[in-house]
Amino acid sequence: MVKLSQRRLLITLLLAAIIVLVLLFLIQARQSDELRRGLIEQLGSDDNDRAQMAAEDLAYYGWLADGSLEGIDLSQANLGAANLIGAALPRVNLQNAYMGSASLDQAHLPEANLTGANLYLATLSGINLSEADLSGADVRITNLANANLSHAILTGARINGSNLQGANLQGAVLRNVWLMDSCLQSADLCGADLRDAYLTGANLEGANLDGAQFSAYTLLPSYTYWTPDTDMAMFTNPAHPQFWRSADERSPAYSQQDTPESPAASPLQPTPTAG
Repeated sequence: MVKLSQRRLLITLLLAAIIVLVLLFLIQARQSDELRRGLIEQLGSDDNDRAQMAAEDLAYYGWLADGSLEGIDLSQANLGAANLIGAALPRVNLQNAYMGSASLDQAHLPEANLTGANLYLATLSGINLSEADLSGADVRITNLANANLSHAILTGARINGSNLQGANLQGAVLRNVWLMDSCLQSADLCGADLRDAYLTGANLEGANLDGAQFSAYTLLPSYTYWTPDTDMAMFTNPAHPQFWRSADERSPAYSQQDTPESPAASPLQPTPTAG
């Protein structure tokens, strides 16, 4: 009888311990979820210090890259200079957000809404922006080397002075986009829509333009308008007998070797707005 009572007591104690552990786990999980939701709300703040701290804390807890932030609303957030390297933000809403000088190398933002966002001077190498909408965004002087912008919408975006070397722009909509003095070396623009785009001074060496669309208002690197007779290989193929190089030192296509004079500033080139 004594042994039986001891066994019953031991079982009771074990069950009580299990119940306590389960309750502690549930409390911790709830607290963790509340903390995560609070940090996400803080990440969307218009206070830059709070937003940067939230990004750091989310990275510390592993929530920045584990898919926890999918589809969140960060519209009009002040994420200037924030460290979002490797962040997983698919389908996130960053409409009109400020992300100047932010670090988003290797970040994952497919189908994200970045319309009107400010990414001036941001680092975006290797970022995944496939099918994202960057209409009207300010992406000037950014590093987009090897970025995935396939089927992205960049209508009216300002990307001038940026590095897009090796970028994937297959099927991207680049209508009325500013790409002046940008480096598009070895970029894949297969099937891209470049109608009414500004490409003055851009470096297209090695770029794939198969199936790309142009219009009579597409302004080419040589400060001339595209026509159906334009041989685009003169901009992409270094072996072309008339391979174009810029005489403007500010252009990534600059060369001192026997290049025809290209105006440093053309009356056909739009004047960038301040800021």
